[in-house]
Order: sequence, then structure tokens, then C-alpha cells
Amino acid sequence: MSVFKDVNDFHTKYNQPNYQLTQFADNDIYDSEEISYMNFRLDFVEEELLEFGEAYNERNAVEMVAECMDLIYVAVGLLSAIGLSPEQSQLHWDELQKCNMKKIATPS
Repeated sequence: MSVFKDVNDFHTKYNQPNYQLTQFADNDIYDSEEISYMNFRLDFVEEELLEFGEAYNERNAVEMVAECMDLIYVAVGLLSAIGLSPEQSQLHWDELQKCNMKKIATPS
């Protein structure tokens, strides 16, 4: 099972809109529905990040894990919202992982 497929399945089940990434290259085609939905998605990411911060400040490890998982789920949902399929998301993830693994750690 893939986290990308899981989130895409959730979006499909609950009829969440999926826009095409190419749409976002042209500001002239944004409509108020797209703008509202993407602002909702961004607010959702911010909310989950703040909730993780609260759990961290409270030193609540159980809630930190739960909020981190929520943050991942919502962030992956952005990929679906902009029209990436689970397979496309996986390809981007694989490329990111490959690039990150090539980085050389420097002493701090």
C-alpha cells in the first residue's frame, strides 16, 4: 500500500476536487473556487503544523506522532489536489529520496 494511493482514494471517496498542475502556471485561469479550495488546503497544513508544535511544547509524544501523521496526510493531499496521481507522486518522491541520499553531511 502507498500513502499516495491511500490519500488519493480518500479524496476520490469524498469527491475532493483535483486540479491539474498545469492550471497553476497561468494566473488568468484561477477561479474563486480553486483559490478558496487551495487556501483551505494551505490553512489545513498550517493547522496540523501548529497542532504538532503544541504537542511538542507539551512534550506529549503520543500526540506528536498523531499530529505528524496528520501533517503528512494533509501534505500528501496537496499532491492529489493539484492533480498528481499516486504513481506520479511516487516518482517525485523517489527522485527526492535519491537526491537527498547523495547529499554529504557536514559537521555542525
